[in-house]
Amino acid sequence: MSSRSHTLVLSSDEILDEGQCPKQHQWQNLIVTEWTSQQVSRWLMGLNLEQYIPDFMAKNVDGDQLLQLDSTELKTLGVASSQDRALIKKKAKDLKVLMEKARRNREKLDKQREKLRNKELEQQQKQAHKPSSKGHSETAEGAAE
Repeated sequence: MSSRSHTLVLSSDEILDEGQCPKQHQWQNLIVTEWTSQQVSRWLMGLNLEQYIPDFMAKNVDGDQLLQLDSTELKTLGVASSQDRALIKKKAKDLKVLMEKARRNREKLDKQREKLRNKELEQQQKQAHKPSSKGHSETAEGAAE
């Protein structure tokens, strides 16, 4: 499994027992730009806009294309309702925001890991240059006997 963080997490209408994990949707674990047209279809289903799935599938709209759609393109895809177009554009914008947050979090984690690695290397180098006190005390004890 990839070390990527989740880029999309939807709330669930399901009531979960304590300690029970929510069901993972296949499209939740990928960066939106890597979504296939099937994953875009699942996203549309999550928005209760499944009536547009056939047109989106016919045009093979993937995640990258989804993020680029404007009103004109949505009309071409059969999204006649201005409310539905507005919802798709808003939710696509939300996905972009989540992707950017995930990217920044990954960068922050990478910097923290690099800082930690550098600290560990410094400590290892200091210990390698420091004479072992155990070796000196054993020599002193041997001389005393």
